[in-house]
Amino acid sequence: MERRAKVLAAIPAHNEERNIGVIIDETRKALPELDILVIDDASTDATRRIAEEHAAFVIGLPFNLGIAGARQAGHRFAYEMGYDFLLQLDADGQHDPAYAFDVLGPVMAGNADLVIGSRFIKEGGYKVPFLRHLGIALLAGLISSLIKIKITDPTSGFHAINRKVISLYREHYPYEYPEPEEIILLHRLGYNIAEVPVSMRERERGKSFVTPIISVYYMFEAVLAIIMAFIRKYPSVAEDK
Repeated sequence: MERRAKVLAAIPAHNEERNIGVIIDETRKALPELDILVIDDASTDATRRIAEEHAAFVIGLPFNLGIAGARQAGHRFAYEMGYDFLLQLDADGQHDPAYAFDVLGPVMAGNADLVIGSRFIKEGGYKVPFLRHLGIALLAGLISSLIKIKITDPTSGFHAINRKVISLYREHYPYEYPEPEEIILLHRLGYNIAEVPVSMRERERGKSFVTPIISVYYMFEAVLAIIMAFIRKYPSVAEDK
């Protein structure tokens, strides 16, 4: 009898007590058979307790590692526990779990190693503020020109990966600007990348740390990081594929 694929939804969270229970419930409703992991990134509120009350696996980090460190903790958990596929969602409620299977589907079918849920393939959903949208468009144009594949949403954290990429990320995951850098990394190593349309939502509860000034600063530094990632050599990483 063929073994059923093991699928994990990984949700990094830092002080998201107002959102985490809702996200867990919506994700479980969308895909009842997957497991859910919350990586509590040293929250000082009730994030961990609420995640446990909603029957999610929880990893509690001893101090705040940021989004990349929290995600990598999820990758290591997924690898050690034998998961075949991983769905990445944010805990702020902007990633709509109703699109979970749209993002996972092409990876589970073997058509891609990384699938990105893109806000910009079709109209609808949350409208990204103008300056942030402009910055994302500039990054998308740069990445698309470098890898010769059209990418529309290089900063989306709503994505799915297979076990090959899980194995890679458990040791080698971009730290400063993970979403755009991982596209370059995977392309350089010969992995298949695809985008699917999703509709994202505006944060309803809690407060985002991303301000217009931070967005501009992020985009400027991300451009430099993308260029460095593109010219960097990866002799040891290639062996992990």
